Parts: sequence; structure tokens; C-alpha cells
Amino acid sequence: MIAIALSFLVMASKSGEKCKKQVFYSLIYPLLVCSFVIMTPLSQYLVNYQDYGYPILLNIDRSPPPPIFGDVYYPYAGIVSIQDGFFTFKFTDLINNPITPLDETVQPASHRTSFWTRLYGSSNSLHFENYPPSWRVLDKTHFWIFRGIFLLAIIPTLFLGTGAIKEIYDFIKVFFVKNTEKMRQLSYGLFALVLLGYVSFAALYAYQYRTYSVMKAVFIYPGIIAYASFGAAAINAFLGQYDDKKWHRWFVTILITLLIMFYIADAYILYLNLTQDQSGLYILIDRLQYK
Repeated sequence: MIAIALSFLVMASKSGEKCKKQVFYSLIYPLLVCSFVIMTPLSQYLVNYQDYGYPILLNIDRSPPPPIFGDVYYPYAGIVSIQDGFFTFKFTDLINNPITPLDETVQPASHRTSFWTRLYGSSNSLHFENYPPSWRVLDKTHFWIFRGIFLLAIIPTLFLGTGAIKEIYDFIKVFFVKNTEKMRQLSYGLFALVLLGYVSFAALYAYQYRTYSVMKAVFIYPGIIAYASFGAAAINAFLGQYDDKKWHRWFVTILITLLIMFYIADAYILYLNLTQDQSGLYILIDRLQYK
């Protein structure tokens, strides 16, 4: 909602004589959405506010702010410091230990305390979270599959990151010059704003609550269409530079095909885990019936 409203404002700044109309849209849109979400009978926001004083409730307490530097102990960390949590990518430890350690304490070098490593791990492997219990891998037999995923997933992640940085850079650059056509091609910054918004939310959530369980890629998934467009644009740009060298195209295709095969193996391991004694399926059915 915020990203769309801001895009309307960007459109207004570039629309000339239609500026007032676009500003009106940018102001009325969030009001309509908030009114609909809050007033709908399916919403619990009003009830929560009346009963507890807050529209959104969590079953965990907000944590004290983390320090800027150092490895300060925190139960079930999570973010131990700003530097360690948001300015590291602990790929070596991720390869050595490709699932999340569930202990109360972890070593400072653990990938569990790195925000970006956890986003990367949870977005690529079903078993990285090591939760719920019916999903857990009890031995290290399948670790080579998870390690293969994390090694190969670097390629599409680099494409996605490169495309996202270019999209944000182009948006900022075009915003300060009068180029209506280019701004229209960038959807008035909508996809860039979606990416920045969801990643900022996930980072703020991790900063405020700090436990490792709140650091996961599921919170940025609603913007997945935007991320896919960034990655596709970067891949097209990369391959376009090597039209006369087909081996580049084959190289990328083979790596991504291997990655997909590892993804399938990861899902198949989960399937076997759930159906071996059917305990996982019974847990799922019980929860669905309970809801």
C-alpha cells in the first residue's frame, strides 16, 4: 500500500497538468485501503485495539536494542549486534552447517546471527529453518544436497541483487531529471519501492525482536514478482553481452538446471520425512481441523 501510494506521488511529480489529480489518488488510496482492512468483519484490528490497546499482537516481547559492535549474549539470538547482524554474510559457516542450530546459545561465527545469511538460507532450502519438528533432518546424510543448493543459488542471487541495485539506481537517477518515458518504464519506482519496503520491514522486525526465529525470507515473499523481474532483466543483460558466445548461455542454463534438481531433491526429502510414519501428515491434518 505504501509503495503504491508513493508511486502515485512520483507519477504526480512527473505528470505536469495532472499533478493535482495524481496527488489526490496518492492520498485517497491508502485511506481507502486502511478503512477497508480495518472495518471488514474478518479483521481483528479493532477488536485487538479495544481489548489490548494495540491493533497488531505478537506472542513475543520486544527486545532491548542491540549494540552497534561486539557479540553481546542474547537468548536464542538472532541479532547480537548491528555490525554482526546486518553487515555480514556468513557463507562459510552456512556451507559447514546448512541448517539452523536450535540451541539457546550459538558461537559468534554462526550464520544464525546474520540477517542476510538467514534470508538467503530460508529462501533457498525447505530444511534450513529446521522447523517444525516433523520437518527436521535428524542426521547429516542429506547435508550435501543443502550445501549444493547454497553453492548454486549464488548465481541467481547475484543476478537478482545486480538487477535490484540497477533498478533502484535508475529510479533515483531518473527521479531527478525530467524523463517521463523512462520513469514510466520503471513503473514510477513501484518495484524498487516494494523491494526496499519489504526488506526494510524484515530488517526492522529482526532489529526489534532479535531472536533467530523472526529472521526469515517469508516476510519479503509478497514482492516476489518484483524480484523475479530484477533477476530476469539482469540475466537478459548478461546474456545479451555474449550473443556470439553460446557457452555462456549453456553455462548459466546448466547451473540453474542443477539448482532446480537440488530444489526437487530438497522437497522430496521433506516428502519422505512426512510420509515415513505419517506423523507429519497427521500433525498437519490436526492443525487444519483445529483451525
